[in-house]
Amino acid sequence: MQALFTLPVEQRVLRAAGSNTGRSLDSLAQLVRDIYVLERRVVDEDPTFGIHPIAHWDGGVTLSGVQRANIWLKLASFFILNQFDAVQFIRAQFRISAKRRPLPNEFLSPAAVERYQQFLKSGPEAKRLELRSSVESLQMALAHAQGFTRLSPRQQAVAAISGDTLQATPLFRYCLAWAMALPELLPVYHEPALGHYVFSHQFYDEAWGDVVPAELRREAVELRAMLAS
Repeated sequence: MQALFTLPVEQRVLRAAGSNTGRSLDSLAQLVRDIYVLERRVVDEDPTFGIHPIAHWDGGVTLSGVQRANIWLKLASFFILNQFDAVQFIRAQFRISAKRRPLPNEFLSPAAVERYQQFLKSGPEAKRLELRSSVESLQMALAHAQGFTRLSPRQQAVAAISGDTLQATPLFRYCLAWAMALPELLPVYHEPALGHYVFSHQFYDEAWGDVVPAELRREAVELRAMLAS
């Protein structure tokens, strides 16, 4: 299965592009597309799916000459305004739907929302488990970094947060960089962290509390307000 995940799209899931709130919707729309593409690659056993533009969903003129809107922008707004976790929502459609290949335009239906709610009945608990697992992984990553005795404690912390030993989301890494006053790491994880948080902020707020920096919470509020206006 791992052989399917060999293309740059996987990196974009962890590093959504963009540098400010005004560009964030485009970034989140790309993230939604990437999540869908990854699921389709598994189902189709086709590592090339999504490499080329998909006019029917990406926007543009199809082979039959029909002009199509960008479905990913619409889905990104839909997920944020309804406070849906995009990753779990899309996974729910592939895991629970009777169709082997659910289509993106079907995600806007009440049936899709029902599948998501069925799939994600324990959102806060899942985020608590995520936090606990990330903290345990951090302990191992710090222990590993401390083996590099030529590094200062600060350099060891940077190595632990940014290294492969730490098994954690960009949101957790961003929160660590903020809490440990490592500003050089904040731009690296800022946009993907915002993407993680804004889609399911209600679960993170309940499960993680003040772990999420107030600044990131504010940006998420501004992004949701921009979409609602």
